[in-house]
Amino acid sequence: MKTKLLVALASALAITATTARAQTRVPAPAYAPGSAPATAYVYQEPTPTRGFLRATVGYTKPATGQYDGTGVFDIGGGVTLGKDEQHEIGLEFLFSSWRIRYFDPNTGRWAGNATISRMPILASYRYYFRIPRSLVSPYIGAGAGLEVVSFTTDLGRGGYYDSWNNYYYYDGNSDSSTAFAAAGTAGIAITLGRYCELDIAYRGMWQGGGNTTVYTNNFYTSKTNNTPSGWVHFVTIGATWRF
Repeated sequence: MKTKLLVALASALAITATTARAQTRVPAPAYAPGSAPATAYVYQEPTPTRGFLRATVGYTKPATGQYDGTGVFDIGGGVTLGKDEQHEIGLEFLFSSWRIRYFDPNTGRWAGNATISRMPILASYRYYFRIPRSLVSPYIGAGAGLEVVSFTTDLGRGGYYDSWNNYYYYDGNSDSSTAFAAAGTAGIAITLGRYCELDIAYRGMWQGGGNTTVYTNNFYTSKTNNTPSGWVHFVTIGATWRF
């Protein structure tokens, strides 16, 4: 008798628990065939587009001409494109200057001291070879644009006599002209953080010649100087800030 009572009690408890679970279930909504909404999707990360600013300093040496090497300053900015930011489009400004003795092509004599300054303005492109799990990214690039060539003579330095024994000296004036410039570059970018990279580069640039005119004080005679064209080598180091 007791056994029957225990079996009946256990059956009642099992039925009660099953009924409670069934009541707490939320029934699935009914949809017509083919009309059920998608419950899963693949997230596609947007292509990053960031701006950048870069400043570098370095050494430059013309491949031709009588000029010694000198320092160069380069500043630029633009945008990076691509999933791994491997494409870079920008605008660069470079500045370098040389102190020389001015050779007057009209007389064949040294006429004094002068300063030649060049400021190329280049539209540039770089492609970065992004290596997985590496902080170093090699790159290659190219650029083209115009440069401003400036020629400045020192006040009262040097001079010459003409065939009538008149003495001419240059009275410290300057002139500028524009020329074509194109460059190829290669280097490495070393990641220092989320926003900063160390940039080490070599650049070979073709700089066009510039025709500038200076004047003597006597009779205001003009003398034209042809700044030579040719290849110029640059080695630079600096930092890139990406934002």
